[in-house]
Amino acid sequence: MSSSSSTSSFNILQTPNTNESVTLNYLPMGLSGVMLDPTNKWVTGMCSRSTSPNVVYTDSQNVTRNYYAQRLWIVGGSTGTTYPLQSFTGFASGELNANGTPTAEVIIQNFSEDGENLLYTVFLLSYVGTSAPPGGQVENIFNTIENKQTEVTVNLNSDIFGNVDPNAVYLQYTSKELGPGSNVIVYSNPIRVGSTMVEILQNNLGLFDMYASDYNIIPLSVPGQWMECDYVPIDSEEVAAYNLPLASEVLTESGNNSSIKTIMMFMIFAVLCGIAYSIVPSVYLYLVELVLGHTYMTSYSANQRIYRLDLFISVLFCVPAVVLICVGAFGDPQKIPNTGTLLTTGLTLAIFYTLCFVIVESKKSSGTFLNAALNK
Repeated sequence: MSSSSSTSSFNILQTPNTNESVTLNYLPMGLSGVMLDPTNKWVTGMCSRSTSPNVVYTDSQNVTRNYYAQRLWIVGGSTGTTYPLQSFTGFASGELNANGTPTAEVIIQNFSEDGENLLYTVFLLSYVGTSAPPGGQVENIFNTIENKQTEVTVNLNSDIFGNVDPNAVYLQYTSKELGPGSNVIVYSNPIRVGSTMVEILQNNLGLFDMYASDYNIIPLSVPGQWMECDYVPIDSEEVAAYNLPLASEVLTESGNNSSIKTIMMFMIFAVLCGIAYSIVPSVYLYLVELVLGHTYMTSYSANQRIYRLDLFISVLFCVPAVVLICVGAFGDPQKIPNTGTLLTTGLTLAIFYTLCFVIVESKKSSGTFLNAALNK
């Protein structure tokens, strides 16, 4: 990496490193669990998984990795913040605050395809009051919170590249203190916002170093024009961001692909249900016979043992599912970086339990399902 001066600010006019490249692609993306944390004073939300990479980063060793957004925060620098926001030099007068810091920052946590590498993208916010451009996507997040809603779909590309500064660059460094080994990429084109909510936000995350003495300046590949290229497949959500004719081949192909994916997912689910319907009852009967044993007991005692077995199975599945869902949705990102994976695992476990429960209960309703086990 190239070395900067020992000051506590990033110089965006530093000589760029043309051996590295960054491509951002935050087209329409669903956010769930959107909220303003009353204690930590940050805005947060979980990102839906895109079919195409949200970040493509090529380092100096020519290693290219694709990253997918998982979680988003919006933090600020109001009084009481634990970690001051990044400070910059080289910006035109008025773009940032007098001390060279933005009003707030959007931080997106991204994971590589294999889940082993972590990358944070940072977008600077500049509060401009009523001068903010209409249709701001970050504004939509603030409006969602003010309207007491928890879900919203945002096209962050509209804010990020809606008014491209030809001198804008990416600033890249590796965190060494707060989140060792985490890659950080800051985009130097501030997003102008008018919501007063940004003025009460604090930065108490501690996800990564807010400043590093060694960093790279990476130029934009083709400022403002990369979105017209076909470097990634266009999924159904991304098509909405383009003005295409109804008879466009892109729309037709996208619709066909979406239909095929839906049919395949339905077929897989149907096959899994069929397998579960064949296997689960046999496994359940084996467990019933195991707890009943071969000793004589009354019908009441047998039913009590089966009831306790059902209770044990329910606790075995439900407790981990609830814990994983709660940790995934409300876990502290400073200590648990893979909250999205935990949330998905918890939901999968809950769905699996529900499916098994329905199958077993439907078998029990026949009246003869448990006869073989009870009559032994």
